[in-house]
Amino acid sequence: MARTWIHTLFIAIITCSTASSYAQTNLNKIMILTSFPESFYLPIVKEFEHNNPQILVQVFNKNTPAVMTHIQQKRTPAADIVWLSSADAMMMLQQQQQLKNINPTSSHFFETFAWSQFGLFWNNDFLDNNLLPPPSNWVDLLNQQYQQTIALSAPSRSGTNHLMIELILQQYGWNEGWALLQQLGGNLATITARSFGVREGILKQRFAIAPVVDFFYRSALANGHNVGFAPLPNTPLLPATVAVTASTQQDISSRRFVSFLLSDQGQSLLKLPSVNRISLADKQQIESADPFHFDLALSASRYHVVNVLFDQMISLRINSLGAFWREWHSINDQLYSELKTKSKKLMTQVPIEEAVASDPELNLRLSPINKHSDFYQRISKQWRNIVNQQLEKAAHTLAGNRDLEVINEKKK
Repeated sequence: MARTWIHTLFIAIITCSTASSYAQTNLNKIMILTSFPESFYLPIVKEFEHNNPQILVQVFNKNTPAVMTHIQQKRTPAADIVWLSSADAMMMLQQQQQLKNINPTSSHFFETFAWSQFGLFWNNDFLDNNLLPPPSNWVDLLNQQYQQTIALSAPSRSGTNHLMIELILQQYGWNEGWALLQQLGGNLATITARSFGVREGILKQRFAIAPVVDFFYRSALANGHNVGFAPLPNTPLLPATVAVTASTQQDISSRRFVSFLLSDQGQSLLKLPSVNRISLADKQQIESADPFHFDLALSASRYHVVNVLFDQMISLRINSLGAFWREWHSINDQLYSELKTKSKKLMTQVPIEEAVASDPELNLRLSPINKHSDFYQRISKQWRNIVNQQLEKAAHTLAGNRDLEVINEKKK
């Protein structure tokens, strides 16, 4: 499918505007800050440098939250380009006036150069050896047969996983989404520091299943691993993005790099096994007919609150979540359905309301750059205490259920 006229126009604008002044400008080095791995960016950078021998590209790799902190605190080396898989992180940088508007036809100060699909990724050998069926949706993952077989990376450490958590919260709603996540927490084997740790764990059979971006599956399959993948139903493709920073001293060179990513040559590199991203032209062939609308602005507005909540509600208490849900599943549904419902409701309440989560001041103060502030520590502790108290109440309810079950067994 041909590239849209908007992207064609944008490439033409950049090409024309840079060509006239290109020879008169010293284009020597651009610094790119990215969350993409070396296997992804290296072939693209090499091809760009081959076409532009007068431009030297320097790349620094950090996870998405670290990239954001680097830009916000104006750390050195100063970045000319930000290159991320997390569009909501880009939206935050735009709102903070950290990006330059290089495309007058768009309200976004960043460009989509590729698309990603989210789904469930598994090791076929692990499933076969443990007689486990492959899952097809989020609800499948809540089944007790998957206890201690699932892995996630923390959204506070991974922009890609933050998007995945937001997909759940937007698709299921704030309260139901967090309830699903807390129940999913009962089946987790681990929370990895970075999303690439999930991929390696699946390949080495440390765990069986993980919700991931499709790149992990595509690259593993291309390297001969026995893996499977199921796209999450009714889930939209999400953009992979690139932007020029507001503080760049290499404006023309940076624009040329963005233009290259959007060109036919740059788009063709997305098909390389080490890159394996969905091109702009291929998007409509893959996306489901009627996915729900993902709100990037909403995700950006509560970015830091969601990350802190996830750590307090999920990351820091995997063991206690696992113990609670194992007990919950073990209790007879028919005899104690009402009390099981009550205990689940107690367990899955959220410490703050959805409207509060998007408060700009709260998100600013819960940014990682304020992690050691009194406010950040106080709020984190407050939420941790609330969810721990809920766990105690829910566990007490389940303990009462078990006592009743034992008494009834003795009466038989």
